[in-house]
Amino acid sequence: QNNNSSREDLFNYAAGGVAGWGTYRATKAYAARPYGRYFLDSVKKIPEADHKAMWDAAQDVFAKTDLAKKGVTLKYLDASNAEAFADDVLSRMHISTKPRKKIWYYLFGETKAEKLKRNLKQMGEGGNACYIPGVKTVAVNAEKMGFSGFHEMGHALNHTGKGIGNALHKTRHLAALAAPAILAYCLLTNKKENARFADEKAHNFVKDNCVALTAATQVPILLEEGLASINAAKICKKFLNPTQTKA
Repeated sequence: QNNNSSREDLFNYAAGGVAGWGTYRATKAYAARPYGRYFLDSVKKIPEADHKAMWDAAQDVFAKTDLAKKGVTLKYLDASNAEAFADDVLSRMHISTKPRKKIWYYLFGETKAEKLKRNLKQMGEGGNACYIPGVKTVAVNAEKMGFSGFHEMGHALNHTGKGIGNALHKTRHLAALAAPAILAYCLLTNKKENARFADEKAHNFVKDNCVALTAATQVPILLEEGLASINAAKICKKFLNPTQTKA
C-alpha cells in the first residue's frame, strides 16, 4: 500500500508539473496575440517607402553612435537571406541543431535552434525585428519593419552599455525562467497549516500570491523594452535633424 501511495504521489507531482508548465507555455504563447495582431495590422498600413526611409535614417544614426566600436552590426534581413543568417547565428553562438524527442518536445516545445529559425524566418518576411545579443546584431526587414531599427538599436545600447539598462537586459532572461519556477513550486507543494516560522510564512506567501508573483516576473522585461524606446528617442533627437525627428 505504501508503494502504491508513493506511486500515486509521484504521478500527481509529475502531472502537476506538466500542467503547470503547459499552462505557462499556453499563457505566454496566447496572451499577447491580440496585441501582436493589432501591431502587425498597423505596420502593414505604413508604405514600404516610409519604412525604407526610416531604415536609411537608422543606418545614418548607427554610424554616429559608438555601437559599431562595441561590435554591434546592422543586418538587412529579408525572405531570401533569413535562413542563411539563422544558420550563421546558430554556428557563432554554438547552439545545437539536434531535434528533441517527442516527449521532450511536448514538455518543453521547440528547441532553441528551431525557435530562432522560426523567428528569423518571420522577421525576414517582415513580421518583426530583433536585436540578437549573442552576435550583437540588429536584424530588420527594411521595406516592412524599417521604423523598428531605432528601437532595436535601443536594445543594443542597453546590452552594451552600463548601469540600469545593462542590468535590466540581463535580468529579463532570468525573469523568463522565474515564472515557470514559481508555478511549479506552487503546484508541487502544500500550504503550511498554523505557520509560525519565517520560512513557513514565506512559503505560504508564495502559495497565496502565485498569480501576482508570476505576473511580477514580467516587470523587468517591460522596463527593458521601455528603456530601449527611450534610448531610441534619445539617439533620434541627438543625431537626426528636426525635420527627420518630427517625421
